[in-house]
Amino acid sequence: MLKHDLSDGVQNKCQICENENLELVIDLGNQPLADKLRPISENVTKETSYPLVQVWCSNCGLNQLNYICPSEVMFGDDYNYKTGVTKELVEYQAAMAAELTHSLGLDNGDLVCDLGSNDGTLLRGFLDQGVQVIGVEPTDIADVANQDGIPTIRMPFGEAAANLVIEKSGKVTLATATNVFAHVQKLGDFLRGLDIVLKDDGWFCFENHYLGSILDRSQYDTIYHEHLRSLSVSALVCLFEQYNFSVLQISQTKRYGGNIRVLVRKGRHNQIDGSVSKLIDSERELGFFKSSTYKNFRENAQDTKIGLIQALIALKKEGKSVAGYSLPARAMTLINYVGIDHDLMPYIVEQPSSLKLNKFVPGTRIPVISNDCLETKKPDYLVVFAWHLKEEILSHLRERGIKGTCIFPLPKVEFVEL
Repeated sequence: MLKHDLSDGVQNKCQICENENLELVIDLGNQPLADKLRPISENVTKETSYPLVQVWCSNCGLNQLNYICPSEVMFGDDYNYKTGVTKELVEYQAAMAAELTHSLGLDNGDLVCDLGSNDGTLLRGFLDQGVQVIGVEPTDIADVANQDGIPTIRMPFGEAAANLVIEKSGKVTLATATNVFAHVQKLGDFLRGLDIVLKDDGWFCFENHYLGSILDRSQYDTIYHEHLRSLSVSALVCLFEQYNFSVLQISQTKRYGGNIRVLVRKGRHNQIDGSVSKLIDSERELGFFKSSTYKNFRENAQDTKIGLIQALIALKKEGKSVAGYSLPARAMTLINYVGIDHDLMPYIVEQPSSLKLNKFVPGTRIPVISNDCLETKKPDYLVVFAWHLKEEILSHLRERGIKGTCIFPLPKVEFVEL
């Protein structure tokens, strides 16, 4: 097996540095796949679950799953995530495209390739800036992008896809990946493909959940089967040093409850500023390499689990009506770990354009319905699973005139009156 091309199943060593000294972060039990929702109309008699256990590497600081589900099972047809459904994310990615176009001096002579491009939302932003684009997307959402005029190759990104991009459109000035890099199983193939597809001194910019934010805010719900690893800067530098790339700059953003935006360049280059070294130093100070840090994280997760389930049981006994609000993939981990079922939560609402409507939450019989119903059903309490968008959601619900109380499950259980 080629370096960093990970096999399915149990992982006995670090995905980046191959250290075999891995310690427990948290065991979330066996869980179903987060983005595989079955239609309510379908007679589902069984559902497959896989181990969901996070461990950490004492050498490079990587957090990773200790079991990898086959990628062809996780991705492919019936994938239920579409970037363009979320207005705030569309706006964010348009701004990201504008910022990168300006900072890297891109124009209509440059080609941007988004890796894991979903419905082409980010590439639409680059098109609006007058830059040429092409996407690579392994799921059936690629069909949506092509129908919307965003040229997209349907396959996982790697060496084969890189050569096909060059054949179709030429070499790439900038490759991007948003909330994708942590999903990649054939990591070596991905990086070899990146080396092929980029021009000399070409750029790679990606965003992903940051381990620092995950630990700081008890975000165990960011751990699900698609997220093979939770990234620290220390681990990223260790990875890219093994290939023909340099990590030049890292900034922190607020997406997904705390992201990092990483700017990498092909070849050997000096850092743009002190951001990379500063974050590596802070990771040591914050305890990324201490067992006690992960023990505290695990105990915080257990405390919030108990607090939420006790609150829901108490509300049930009081005869209060409770619904779920919003269903990002991270919600599936929380719902299944806490043990929420349709007795405690008869339904969860999503946007009317969501691909998850009229389906069951994986691992449960909780149906997902349109949030248009809130004015008529008037639940007493809403458990907000996209808790990391707290202020935006509270503002939206208040503008609609929705009454009741919101329950935010993390970083601690919190009740907020509307």
